[in-house]
Amino acid sequence: MKVKIRVISLILISLVLFGMIFMLSGTGTAEDRVCIRCHGDSLIELKKSVHKDLRCLDCHKDHGKDNFQASNLPVSLGEDVYTCKGCHEKEGEIYFTTYHGKHFLLGKKNVPTCTFCHEGHEPPLNDPSSPVNYRNIGKICAGCHGGSDKEKIQMAGTLSVPSTGMILYRKDRGEYIVTYLMEVLSALVLIFGLLFLLQWIRNLKGEPMPEGPEWPGSVWIQFALFFIFFVMAEQTGVVLFYSRPEGGIIHTIMYRISRLIMSVAGSDDLRSLIHRLGGVGITGLILFHMSYIILHPSFRRKCSLPRGWWKSIMDEIGLKVKSGKPSYPVKEVILYRLLVVWVVIMALTGIIQWKAFWFMKFAGFWSVRYAEIIHLWTGRILVMIVYAMIIGYGFILRPIARRVLNAPER
Repeated sequence: MKVKIRVISLILISLVLFGMIFMLSGTGTAEDRVCIRCHGDSLIELKKSVHKDLRCLDCHKDHGKDNFQASNLPVSLGEDVYTCKGCHEKEGEIYFTTYHGKHFLLGKKNVPTCTFCHEGHEPPLNDPSSPVNYRNIGKICAGCHGGSDKEKIQMAGTLSVPSTGMILYRKDRGEYIVTYLMEVLSALVLIFGLLFLLQWIRNLKGEPMPEGPEWPGSVWIQFALFFIFFVMAEQTGVVLFYSRPEGGIIHTIMYRISRLIMSVAGSDDLRSLIHRLGGVGITGLILFHMSYIILHPSFRRKCSLPRGWWKSIMDEIGLKVKSGKPSYPVKEVILYRLLVVWVVIMALTGIIQWKAFWFMKFAGFWSVRYAEIIHLWTGRILVMIVYAMIIGYGFILRPIARRVLNAPER
């Protein structure tokens, strides 16, 4: 009797297994029916996943009896970026704009790629059981960046919110608002820079040179040190922004410059170290400069603006208010103030990115992402201020105008 029961049980189990294989083989392709002989469980996962309409060999490679690892070569770390980008072109482009993607393009080792977070056989994104659903995404981030077990739990809870997914897939409206505000501020600084160019043109036409600011020698030393640290940070930072050759003429030129910088640096790790050293130097220098302002009242007075200074600016723009032309170097003092403000902002946002993992445990992913946008645009504005206005106008165009006029400042 027991033997008959065992035989019947085996027959039933065989029929169930055969039925499952038959259903799967009926829905799959000829290649899938070959794969199912050994990878039945994987095919079951695939048919329930977001990639249920794909064939096995759309992502994997066929292999022989002696080379099982060959099947996963197309989706191995590094190769998966280009395999997945074949269908997910938009997501691939987004990846290349992230920290992970930029460092991947610069050749950094062990950088997370697609299959580091995506399993490939996971349920759709909006399924709560999906590992990349916003309810679970924090666990993936905390797995690498959380620190201790307690900190990992804290980071996972902070990041497992809808805004994290929106930011990761570049659907967060806050990004557009922050970017728009920084674009407006950049335009205002650019307009202010044009005033210096108009001043230079008027000088060439015979208008007397305006009085220059009288900075103490110690301040000039601080300016020189700032320029050195700024070049270190800016030149190594621009490499991240222009890490890909795609784009217009300017982008292509900057990409080639960034490649040259990378060849000098030798590796992404050394480039990152130089960038941080420049940032630390700027931060330390701005703290010292703030202390200098507090301890020297006479310098504070030189940095103050006279009454009616805005009327002088409106006169130069063309909105005549008949304020007269003050001998006080209004534009130079405003330029100095802009420089200080933007350096402080760049230093703060740089610190947030440097300590991004700590901030993400408390403030969420948005704090780091917004800091990244502001840091990028602050760098662009400082490039205009330092290279165009200070170096271009102050040290090149202004001396040329003085030589043409053959007259001292007055």
